Amino acid sequence: MKRTVVVTGATGRQGGVVARHLLQQGWHVRGVTRHPAGPAARLLARLGVELIEGDLNSRASLDRALQGAYGVFGVTDFWEHGFEAEVRQGKTLVDAAVDARVQHFVFNSVGGVDRTEGLAIAHFDSKRAIEAHLRRGGLAATVFRPVTFLENFVSRRIRKAVCVDGVFRFCIRPSTPFQMVAMHDVGAFVAKAFAEPGVYADRAMEIASVRVTMLEFVAALASALGRPVRYECLGPALQWVIAAYVQVTGTSGRYKVGPSLIAQFRWNNASPAGGWDADIEALRRLHPGLMTIREWMASVNWRAGL
Repeated sequence: MKRTVVVTGATGRQGGVVARHLLQQGWHVRGVTRHPAGPAARLLARLGVELIEGDLNSRASLDRALQGAYGVFGVTDFWEHGFEAEVRQGKTLVDAAVDARVQHFVFNSVGGVDRTEGLAIAHFDSKRAIEAHLRRGGLAATVFRPVTFLENFVSRRIRKAVCVDGVFRFCIRPSTPFQMVAMHDVGAFVAKAFAEPGVYADRAMEIASVRVTMLEFVAALASALGRPVRYECLGPALQWVIAAYVQVTGTSGRYKVGPSLIAQFRWNNASPAGGWDADIEALRRLHPGLMTIREWMASVNWRAGL
């Protein structure tokens, strides 16, 4: 009988990628979702995921989902729920896993969490609190700390600006080396952690796929699109305007933006190396298929839906 890994947030971007990688590795995947009848859930079900209606706010639903499970993949969302709720959800999941005697817990945290205490980066502070609770729980655990997701740049709004206006806007200085990670690689590492617990258990790893400047990023983007693309760096003043907008409109969860992100960009830009500190060469030895920037660019349909 196949061993079961429970994937929280299975219908989200991170959980969905992880579920697919685990299926490819031959695991039985039990996906926890608040929307088991939605289109994303139906697609996962067709792929072979066992869907469980559940919520990180409901200990009873987590107890049902974790029954008989070998492993758990945990992901929590600061932007949708806020600091207090995210920490509470993460702790609830850890406690449920301890009581279910789960053998391996993999948690997706965030890069830099071990170097940014006291910098008012609330979406890092929440992950740090969950990591600490996980350590106290005594589970065999792997913590992955991904840097900025490349998939943050594939929203329709960003793709339209790139494809129609030929401009890519972000908040990092043009010549600062900056690490980013493809969700595909995150999924690959999570699957490796469950498959090779002797290598990954009781480790915390910052993970990235590439390290490029924004000028190098837009050059690769222009090459993929076959058209010129220029880079515009959004400074702190405009960042505050955007943060105020999402707070007034209640869309912080949708856009993943707020004052905490401004503090993060201040930290990123204050470092000559962009803040992140993943050892990409060591990661590539563990996962030779680590994506390059040009491979990732080619994997995106930049004009879809425009």
